[in-house]
Amino acid sequence: MKILLILLLTISITGFGGDNISFKGVSFSAANKKTSISDIKPIADINANWISIVPYAFLKDQEVMFDSKFQWVGERPEAIRACVKLAKSQGLKVMVKPHIWIGHSTYTGIYSCETEEEWTTFEDSYKSYIMAFVEMAAEEKVEMFSIGTEWGKFVEARPEFWKGLIKDIRAKYKGKLIYAANWDDYQKVPFWDDLDYIGIDSYFPLSIAENPKISELVKSWKTIMPIIEQFSSLKKKKIVFTEFGFKSTSKSTISPWEHKDDGKFSEKVQDMAFKSFFQTIWKKSWFKGGFIWKWYHDHEHAGGRGDTDFTPQNKLAEETVKKYYGE
Repeated sequence: MKILLILLLTISITGFGGDNISFKGVSFSAANKKTSISDIKPIADINANWISIVPYAFLKDQEVMFDSKFQWVGERPEAIRACVKLAKSQGLKVMVKPHIWIGHSTYTGIYSCETEEEWTTFEDSYKSYIMAFVEMAAEEKVEMFSIGTEWGKFVEARPEFWKGLIKDIRAKYKGKLIYAANWDDYQKVPFWDDLDYIGIDSYFPLSIAENPKISELVKSWKTIMPIIEQFSSLKKKKIVFTEFGFKSTSKSTISPWEHKDDGKFSEKVQDMAFKSFFQTIWKKSWFKGGFIWKWYHDHEHAGGRGDTDFTPQNKLAEETVKKYYGE
C-alpha cells in the first residue's frame, strides 16, 4: 500500500508519470562542414540540456534522396553521427529529427500522391530514409527520435503506413518516440497513442500587428494554452514543442512560421516573444519543454545585430533563454 501511494503521488506531481525534467533544447542547423566541439559548447553554455539534430533529405519524383554527394557535409549520415557523439560528450541529450525538403521550399504539409503506385514508391523510400537513421540512433543510444516533421496530408491519408512504421522502429530502437506535427494540425494526428509525447512545431500567431506589447503576447498564450492542455489531458501525453521560435523582426509574432517577412529588425520583439512564452506555458505540468528554432554553427559569428533570422544567438533573446533554461 505504501509503495502504491508513493507511485500515485509521483504521477500526480509529474503529470502522466516519468521524470519531470524539461526539454531545454535547441534545433541545431546543419552546415557545409563537420561539426566541431566549439560549435557545441555554446549550446551547453545557455543551460540547454537537449539538442535536436536534423538529417535533411530531399524529395524528387516521389523518392526521398539522402546521403547524396550533392548535400551539405553536415546533413550526411557520417556527420550526423559525429554530431551526436560531440553533443553527448558535452552532456547533452539528443533528439534526431528527420526533415525533408521539397522543391522550392514547398511546405511538406500539403504533399500528397495521386496514385497508389506513387504512394508506394514514396513510402518505401521514406521508410528507408527513416530506418537508416533509426539504426544509427540505436547504435549511438540517442535518447529520442522523431518519426517525421509536418506531414499533414500524408499523415491524414496514410495512417496505416505510419502505424506500421512506428512498429518497425520500436523493434529496433528503445528510446523515446515523437512526431513533429504542425501547430495547426496536431489534433488530426491519429497515432499519438503509439508515441511517447505529442510533438508540436509551435508557430501559433500571437499578435495582429507589428511591434506588439508583451501583455498582448501573454494574453495570446493564455488563450492558446487551455486548448493544448485539454488535448494533452485527452491523450494522456505530455506536450513537447519540437520547434518553437521567432524571427527578430517587428512582425515576427503575426505569422511566426514565415521565413520571410518585411518587418524591420527588432531583437526587442523577438525577446518579448520568448519572455511571453517562458512566463506562461513553460512551467505548466502538462508541458515537457521544447527545442528552439534554431541554432547555428560558429556561434561567435551567428545572429547578432541586424540579423532577422530565427536564431536568438548574440541577441537579447539569448540571455532570456539562458535565464529560463537555468531555472
